[in-house]
Parts: sequence; C-alpha cells; structure tokens
Amino acid sequence: MSTPSFARRLLWRSRYQRSQLGHAWRSCFVVLRPNPRRTAWISSWQRSGSTWLAEMLSADAATRLVYEPANVPDAVYTGEDAARIDLPNEAHPAVLEVTRFLHGGGGFRGRWVDQLNHAHVVRRTVVKDVRALGITGLVRSRRPHNPVIILVRHPLAVAESVVALGWTSTDDHAAALLNEVRTWCEYHRRLLDDPRLTSVWWMSYEELRADPISEISAVSDYAMGFHPTWAVWKSTALDPQQPSATNFRGTTNETHALWPRLDSMTISTAVEIIDSFGFGSLYGSGTGILQPLRTFVAARA
Repeated sequence: MSTPSFARRLLWRSRYQRSQLGHAWRSCFVVLRPNPRRTAWISSWQRSGSTWLAEMLSADAATRLVYEPANVPDAVYTGEDAARIDLPNEAHPAVLEVTRFLHGGGGFRGRWVDQLNHAHVVRRTVVKDVRALGITGLVRSRRPHNPVIILVRHPLAVAESVVALGWTSTDDHAAALLNEVRTWCEYHRRLLDDPRLTSVWWMSYEELRADPISEISAVSDYAMGFHPTWAVWKSTALDPQQPSATNFRGTTNETHALWPRLDSMTISTAVEIIDSFGFGSLYGSGTGILQPLRTFVAARA
C-alpha cells in the first residue's frame, strides 16, 4: 500500500471517529424536571425555515433540539427520500414517534434526532418536524399541554426551493413546482379547518425574517401560558443572519432572486391555485406576505 493511500485512510478514519464522538456527545444529556409543558413543537412544510427557527429557540444552553422525529419510522433522511414517500397520516407510526418526544421532554435519543442538539443538562426541549402536517391535529389532541407552533412560508418560495434541490418526483420544473404549491395549499387548508388546532401559535417565515425580536417575543408570551420556562426566549441572544444547518445552497435566509427564475405563466397559475384554496389574501404574485398571518387565521376562525 502506498504511503499517500495509507495517509488518506488514516485521515478518513480520524474524521469518522470525530463524527462518531460528536454524535455521542450530542446524545449525552439528562432531562431535568420532565414536563410536557416544557416541550415545544414546531410543525411546518419543508424549506419553510423551521430549522432556522428551531436553532434560535434552542440557543439557550439548557434547551435540547430534537430534529424531525416524524421522519424516523419511514427512515426518511433526505429530501430525495421525502419525494418518494407520502406524508404521514393519522394512522401512521409517526404519531407515536412524535408524541413520545412531546411527553415530558423525551429521554429518547438517537443519531438522527440529536444531530443538532447541544444541550446536556436539559430544562426544556424544542422538537421540530417538516413531515408532520398531516398528523398535527391528532398529535395536538393527544398532547394538549405542549406549546405548538405552526410555521408557514409562501408556497411558491418553498416550492421553488424544493424543485431547485431536486426533491421532486418529476423533471418537469413547472409541473413539479405547481404540484408542490397545490399540495402545500391542501395541507394548510386542512390545518386551518381543524378544530383541534384552535390554540396553536401561527408564525410566518416572512414576518419572522422582518422582525425576529418581536416575533420571538410574541411566541414566548404564547408559550409562557403553558410554563414560565419559556421566558428564556425573551433573553435568548438571537442571530437571524446565521445560516441554518439545512441551508444547503449557502444562501442567506432571504427569499431573494426567486421570482426572476420563474416565468410569468407559472407564477400566474400558482397564484390561481393559491387563491382557489383561500390563501389569495395572504400570498400572491410577490415574495412577501400580504397581511399578518395571525390576522388571516383569526378571520377564518
């Protein structure tokens, strides 16, 4: 064996061992005072900024971040996997997987769910999922004492991101984008119509980007209605410019340079779909949000 080859093998082994140690260290923790009221859940569509939000909400050293437990039963660990598998429904084992992490903060651990965790003495837990919108109502009914945040983002923005990353089942760019927009609308209309979700907190990516301090403060006030531990969010040092761990293309968190990549016909058709599902007063042909999300939700109640 040549020396360079041997050296490369040593380097790869060293990197692998460091990776293993990192995973083991992130999974090493003890949960103090387990209580479902100390565990918050973020449920959103993929590419909506949920990892970025979860990282901010778990910035305190005593806050554990649990990463997407709804993915575990189907072993959905990449966007390409997600494109081939339907979102979990209410008969899916993901319901049990999520609810067990929401019960008392979850002493359960694993390589996938703990990949972004940094807390070792855990006083509170933030769980986030991007494949649980179809089970959010049932999970909420089973775990009524957890603060629940539903994060939304312009369906055209998330669709463009999904398509650009190749997380679709077709190579037809326009068809894939419009299908993503339509599916987004279907799931979010079900959420708005679900009476089990009347006491959850709705948050938009656009408003969070525009004023993160106010938005985090508002969600803190909501969560403090469940337990005073969430006052920590008011004192958390936020860094909105820090790219999230799932910013695969190395961009900022802004929705920029998006619409110029889409032709006018695709945008027009997407807007028609959005309006047909009742979201036309919230999202249109521009990149922003047309009215405060919580005003829109309250008007539909």
